[in-house]
Amino acid sequence: MGKRKRATKPPPKKKMPKLEKVFNCPFCGHENSVECEVLRSENLGKLECRLCGVRYSTTVGRLEEAIDVYYKWIDACDAANQGGAADEQVELEEIDKVNAAAEIAEEDEHHLPVKAPVKAVVDDDDVDDEV
Repeated sequence: MGKRKRATKPPPKKKMPKLEKVFNCPFCGHENSVECEVLRSENLGKLECRLCGVRYSTTVGRLEEAIDVYYKWIDACDAANQGGAADEQVELEEIDKVNAAAEIAEEDEHHLPVKAPVKAVVDDDDVDDEV
């Protein structure tokens, strides 16, 4: 006796949508002019606008795609337009720490007792001293 066929077939598998590799340029405003490329062997993501020639590159992880590189670029542009507020804040904090350390060192130098300079003893004789 043979097997009976199933009454219902399993649903077809859904295909994953392909992610874009061509984007709009925020500098020149043209659509589909920025091409993005991810070089996995070098852990590098590059993009370039065909029309205005703007280029950007960044390091990428193994899970990042072209769209991630594009949005990193957009975030970097926003940070530059805002004056890099987050980056500047970190730099200002580091500069403040260095300046504070320098002020403490200057204050310590002013409170130290002044030492007389050490004079070198010079032997003017031409005759070597015997031991």
